Amino acid sequence: MTIMTNLNTFKHSALAILLSSCFYTSQASAASTCEINALYTSQNPLLTVESADLDCRNEWFSANVTHAQTVFSDHLVEQAQVRLLNEVNSYRGEPNQAVIINNLGEFIRAAYYVRSNNKQQLGEFSDALDLKLAQTINAFITSPYAINYGHEQSSALKSMTIMVDNIRRLPLTMANQLALLNHLTPESAEHTRFIESMNDLFRAMSGHTGNDDFYSELVKHPEYLHQLEQFIYDNEWALETNASFIVSNASREMGRLLASPHKETKQQVLSIQKNLLKRYPLGGKSDKIWVGIAEMVSHFAPDQAESMGLNNGKAQLEALVMPFTYPCDGPAIVRAQKMDQSQALEVCATLNEKEADFHQIVNSNGVPVADDHNDNVEVIVFDSNSDYVTYSSFLFGNTTNNGGQYLEGNPSNPDNKARFVAYRNEYADGFSILNLEHEYVHYLDGRFNLYGDFGDVLREGNTVWWLEGFAEYMHYKEGYNAAIELGKTHTYSLPEVMATTYSHDTNRIYRWGYLAVRFLMDNHPEEVDQLLVLGRNNNFKAWAQKSQTIGQQYNQEFVAWLDTLETTSQPTTPGGKEPIVSELALNTSITLEGEKHSGQQFYIDIPEFTRSLELSIQGKGDADLYASFDRVAYYYDHDFTSFSHGSNEHVTIAPQANGYIKAGRYYISIDGREAFSNVELLAKAEVENQSSNQGGGQGGGQGGNAGQDDLAPVVLTTDEPINLDVINTRYLAFYVPEGKETVRIWVTPTTQKNENQTNHLSNVDLYAAQSHWPTPEQHDAASRYTGNQEFIELKVNQNGYVHFMLSNNGNKAEVAVYTTAY
Repeated sequence: MTIMTNLNTFKHSALAILLSSCFYTSQASAASTCEINALYTSQNPLLTVESADLDCRNEWFSANVTHAQTVFSDHLVEQAQVRLLNEVNSYRGEPNQAVIINNLGEFIRAAYYVRSNNKQQLGEFSDALDLKLAQTINAFITSPYAINYGHEQSSALKSMTIMVDNIRRLPLTMANQLALLNHLTPESAEHTRFIESMNDLFRAMSGHTGNDDFYSELVKHPEYLHQLEQFIYDNEWALETNASFIVSNASREMGRLLASPHKETKQQVLSIQKNLLKRYPLGGKSDKIWVGIAEMVSHFAPDQAESMGLNNGKAQLEALVMPFTYPCDGPAIVRAQKMDQSQALEVCATLNEKEADFHQIVNSNGVPVADDHNDNVEVIVFDSNSDYVTYSSFLFGNTTNNGGQYLEGNPSNPDNKARFVAYRNEYADGFSILNLEHEYVHYLDGRFNLYGDFGDVLREGNTVWWLEGFAEYMHYKEGYNAAIELGKTHTYSLPEVMATTYSHDTNRIYRWGYLAVRFLMDNHPEEVDQLLVLGRNNNFKAWAQKSQTIGQQYNQEFVAWLDTLETTSQPTTPGGKEPIVSELALNTSITLEGEKHSGQQFYIDIPEFTRSLELSIQGKGDADLYASFDRVAYYYDHDFTSFSHGSNEHVTIAPQANGYIKAGRYYISIDGREAFSNVELLAKAEVENQSSNQGGGQGGGQGGNAGQDDLAPVVLTTDEPINLDVINTRYLAFYVPEGKETVRIWVTPTTQKNENQTNHLSNVDLYAAQSHWPTPEQHDAASRYTGNQEFIELKVNQNGYVHFMLSNNGNKAEVAVYTTAY
């Protein structure tokens, strides 16, 4: 049982209102023109592909079989390859060229991905196409313009290198991908996307496990492995940087070649790995390298473990990284990488308090279910997420792309050892373990409420809502604001929540599960009691039937109840501390340094008639840049950012409709995702000299309007309509909380056209963008219906502000705007 990290965000409260379904249906056609449906009917789909955005590219990978038969036909993908090769041959490193290459590359990758998942219905692409794509990839990688750290350019490189794993033709590209590794430098190590493109060699090596052509190629070219070994030695410096994964992956993927059927390759790999173990022993320069070797040897060459000193590798590693043990006064035994006794006592107190609360809530009387021997549970605590990822999978066999995991094992086995694996919350003040209470509740739930092991509980279905929802409920009780806000969207009915499986998304599993559990706890505790009787007596078939009945019986009540929930208040800043904000001079850089998780705030005053404003940081380490207008900026609350790994970020503030930057105070926050140094912060502005530009004024707009629009952005609140007058242009902003993936915005006239001739003669268009203020020329989505009724549904890839622009052509428009997110 796993749960992803839940980070607190600072959100506006919402008051839900109902919208008629017919209105949404009538406006749904405002979707992006590059989505699958549009490609399916397009007369020139490749032209559409070349201008696609991130949302479109993401949708390509989820195309159904019917669409894929046309959109990903042999003929069209072959045409895309020809178009891609032409673009690669003419590539000169320009951003607009790189965008086209990236889009064509992702389209081809999506085609291979969808076909791979539907081989029976769609078949596979021809060997001839594979070979042409491999040649295209080589042409790009060997271009002198491929080595460019710009966002668009490195995205194009990433698409081309990762394509190797899609087409399974690594033997044809490996030499050039090895040569790409020569470009690992302290400078390039600051550009994560570029480093990830290099790392795609190792992704492909893993993906070619069992590929006979690949194994045969390595027999012909033993120098490839010598190059990888030398790459590790030459780049030891990178083991102390954010690029360390590329060095350790070189060792790990060589170890995976022990699966080769060729004796000469196995012997070569064993020789190299033995050399690496001497240079990187456990507790030495890089445990990541040691762990990767030990894990591969244990999987593919266990007979060699003793000769390599790895026959007791897990025990050695566990003793090294888990030196601290403290038994709580209860079932928990705390084992930690770095903890003192006072911290352990605090952990034990938290767990004991949670257990007492648990027994009271579920009326267990402290009696375990039958045949459960999990009298104790190990609480394994790594000191960081990085250490969790490095060590935990090898030691305990859990996945690590999560915020912690409970490993129940087989509770009917007296020798079973239950444990949950977690790590310290590096972002919290003081000592804190991420999801400590959630994972401990999983242990208690399995021991006192649910008979059997994890598989027994899941077998009949209709239990995931309880497993994760109850753990969330026990952690948050009434204070789960993210779930409460999610409930206002009415995305799922109670029967749907009861039918949730682990294949569904995080929101449905955890947050909607919480809402279902809380609803029953608050309103129908007797139903919970009946379910738990079934769970304790191994009657999960009856549990499933009971859950389905509950969903149908109480659905209307559940829907109404969701609207009665209120979020709890949150502080305006973490810890309630007021920040120190320093003035920053325009067009003059300053040099900064900071520790991991540090924050530094600045402000700049922008005068009237400023034509441009650009904010940038450049330096070593990993600092992030955030900015806001008229309020202090934080990593969790800001108007502008261009987040990327490393300390090279750039934000351009868009001008208003009058061509000038909005005058006033702008705040900047520099936050350390990791430690950073020699980071130059610059606010660059161009202010117009008004001595030669007097007069003119700003009169009315088109269609005989009088007056001016207020160009200050209006901040929208979820599920709360707002009325606006639009003369020419209005700007809107909507904050998307963490966990929300889609934003919907409706614009409707506030009066009927026969009642208001002025409104009738206006025509409002709606534009949206996530990372910048939109314009009619530059936007992520647009709705341009005739009249004043518009709708946009926008997929978002991170929390933060979405920007909207209302543009009116005609008389003053009086409209209502309604926004929601889910």
